Amino acid sequence: MPKFLSSIIDALRSLPLWAGGLLVFFLGLIIWLLRLRTRDLRRARAVSPNLMIAPLTSLSRQQFDMLLTQAFRQRGYVIGEIATGQRSAQGTADLVLRKSGEYFLVHSKAWRVALVEVTAVRELDHAMRAQRAAGGFVVTSGSFTREAMGFASGRKIQLIDGRTLREMLNDTAGMPTGVPSVVSLGPTTMSKQA
Repeated sequence: MPKFLSSIIDALRSLPLWAGGLLVFFLGLIIWLLRLRTRDLRRARAVSPNLMIAPLTSLSRQQFDMLLTQAFRQRGYVIGEIATGQRSAQGTADLVLRKSGEYFLVHSKAWRVALVEVTAVRELDHAMRAQRAAGGFVVTSGSFTREAMGFASGRKIQLIDGRTLREMLNDTAGMPTGVPSVVSLGPTTMSKQA
């Protein structure tokens, strides 16, 4: 038996019974916590790679807006202002885009909502008509109800759910924004300062 191991065993034997029990309890607690962590890591690796992205709902509103701006700029949109120079009174236009001389409105106030109702899509439709926008986008990290999808159908409104949004952000990863951007690296995820 190695010398250091025998000295550890001798030190443990010299401890009072209560101290030895306390030591065994803490060692058991540490082993239990390590097993929980290992189980969580295994579960995280089991998730498909395109979903391995930092939770969008953990970003601040400003960080989310900057990432969204970056994604639309990468697709040829110019970030503009509503013709009046102010946001809509109801706050339905969170972002205004221009492309080929036309205005597009982006509604993202429900970006942390798991299931976006038809109300958000109706608000955007109303704002688009009031601002004479050529089209619009409703963006969420979750998904949309059937009613919301039905209402958007046949209108110039594109619904961007969490999966599509993650793909958009992965496409633009690495573009300088000044806020943490999320980069998918397969089985692990890392946040980097762009």
